Amino acid sequence: MKNKLVFSLLAMASLALAGCSGTSAAGSTSTSTSVAESTSVSTSTSTSTSTSTAPVLAELSISYTGDAVVGEDITFIAMYDKSPIADQASVTYSCSPAGYIAFTGNVGTIVAGGEITVSASYTPEGSATAVTTSVVVSVKVPGQADPISSIEFPAGSAGTGRGTVVGDYDVKGLVTAVTSKGYMIDDGTGAIFVFTNSECTYELNDYLEVKGEVQTYYQVLQFTTSAATKLTGEKPTLAAATPLTGTETAKWETAGYKNPKDNRLLSFTGECKKDGTYSYFNLEGDTKQMRFSGIPSNVNLVEGITYSLTGYYNGFNSSFKYNSMYMSTFKGSFATLTGLEISTEGDVTSLGIGTDLALSVTATPENANPAVTWASDDESVLTVSETGVVTGVAVGTATVTATSTENTAIKDTIELTVNEASSLPISGVFEKAVPSGWTNIGKYAIEYYSSGDAKANSIGFGVQSPKFITTATSLNVSVEISSLNPKTNVSGGDDHVFTVKGLDSTGAEISGAVAYIDSVDANTESSTTLTGTGIAYVAVSMTGWYTKDGTSYNLGLHAVNIAETVL
Repeated sequence: MKNKLVFSLLAMASLALAGCSGTSAAGSTSTSTSVAESTSVSTSTSTSTSTSTAPVLAELSISYTGDAVVGEDITFIAMYDKSPIADQASVTYSCSPAGYIAFTGNVGTIVAGGEITVSASYTPEGSATAVTTSVVVSVKVPGQADPISSIEFPAGSAGTGRGTVVGDYDVKGLVTAVTSKGYMIDDGTGAIFVFTNSECTYELNDYLEVKGEVQTYYQVLQFTTSAATKLTGEKPTLAAATPLTGTETAKWETAGYKNPKDNRLLSFTGECKKDGTYSYFNLEGDTKQMRFSGIPSNVNLVEGITYSLTGYYNGFNSSFKYNSMYMSTFKGSFATLTGLEISTEGDVTSLGIGTDLALSVTATPENANPAVTWASDDESVLTVSETGVVTGVAVGTATVTATSTENTAIKDTIELTVNEASSLPISGVFEKAVPSGWTNIGKYAIEYYSSGDAKANSIGFGVQSPKFITTATSLNVSVEISSLNPKTNVSGGDDHVFTVKGLDSTGAEISGAVAYIDSVDANTESSTTLTGTGIAYVAVSMTGWYTKDGTSYNLGLHAVNIAETVL
């Protein structure tokens, strides 16, 4: 990687004070020393020379541009009192280790790589005092990975934006946290998130080389486009987790950005609480919620259980006012498990080909660990995901087993039948993707936001249910939305918010089999009755934008439920 770098070195000196320290604009620590014939001030009987007050020298700043790579040149530009020094050759440079940079005037040729301390000295005109300062420069060796600690926010960045390109980097390290959107990689010098926009397929402690572009993401940096290669060989040694306190997290709201070199593994213990569907924790001394970003779909944090957790800083969410981390490990303090029981909503034990059925498991006692692995004894009939969602494949019967991850001797089974078509009731939950068996209809446009719920944002958006078998002529159809999103202020649309239609076995609309839903609220089912003969599918379309309290909203469709109406 070639790093286009600009560093500023600052120094202040006076005859009366020596050994002051400052910070470079790039965030590196610089030290300055006043070199004079006398470096002490007498407080008693002193000569006129030792008691005289020297003028305070102005600020010296040194910047360099170029590629911090072995074999490349760096050009230094010195400024004194905020103005360029006319004679740049009057500034002298040296480095430690000696010989790693060869200086010719204000040009330095990089001879060797690593952490190099560059020192600069300048004596202002008319002064006998020299101002010196130093900075550590990380020099890249061709073919060698970049230390993660060398990746930094651009100078002057406030750490509040996203998408600013920092540069291309090549790093090696261990996977130390996995999420639904990527993973953390740590090489012992620092840690950085690798965004993949998908469930992480790597495991903790996998050794990787990651190459790609790093961008700003609010208060942290992350790889946004990258390629990863699994490595063998000696792995880096990582430090143990540092205990995290509420006193520290209380400062995250105003702390600004954190460079990868300062993002280290943290640990805390807390009770899991729920805010709707979100799990969070509170650390003593901080009233704000602590949430973990991108919790993998196979991780279930149980409300009321105390967990020991480790993870990495991910900043403060200013929109919803919570602190955020990437989870590395978690361990709950559960009661001893004695039993498991599988269930389905409505005790349904059949499904259609290509449709889904969600299974849930209850642990005994109530505060025991409910984590299980799922398995189907015949995947030619039905499959089951790691989160317990069954999909019908072919007509037949199969058994699904849930086995405790804590005690594999404890398990439960359920026998399920797959039919050519589904029986009612059926439901579709729209989280991250349209579920199996459901199809998109109409003028389709959909986006998936960080909340994980499908956000419909085009008039005419709709879904069609799987085919089902029923003799009923009256069906109850309900719609649940996850949110009212006022960011897109689109007015009008048709008079109705949702239109519900009945279709026959060929998929054609049944005359008169139409109903409407005109009033909706977030996280509340809104229902209508659909009547008709020979209904085999139901289509639900969003036909207008919802206006409430004078504000036009687009809607976050969450679920559609279809059931026979009991008359």
